[in-house]
Amino acid sequence: MFSANLSDSDIIQKLLGLAAAGLGPSINVLLRKITPDPLIGRVFGLNISALYLGAFGGSVFGGQVAPWLGMRYVFIMTSILLMTSAVWVYFRVHKKLTFRA
Repeated sequence: MFSANLSDSDIIQKLLGLAAAGLGPSINVLLRKITPDPLIGRVFGLNISALYLGAFGGSVFGGQVAPWLGMRYVFIMTSILLMTSAVWVYFRVHKKLTFRA
């Protein structure tokens, strides 16, 4: 794995939790900036639905990958998905907001 012992893993998990907690409000601000007023409720609802679908789907997918390939690959695949999402958001959302300002 990526940590040598349980306390290292605990620290890494807490850091991930802090990052995720800070990400939620940032996503809401971005959504608010790029969404027209009449659609804001629908967009926030879709955002929450996608969040729960990702939590469920990620758990199921990780539970299927771990026995076949090992826990290391669950973390590697999660990292690849997160980096892909970050690149997509940068090119599709960040540039759109930069041109609007």
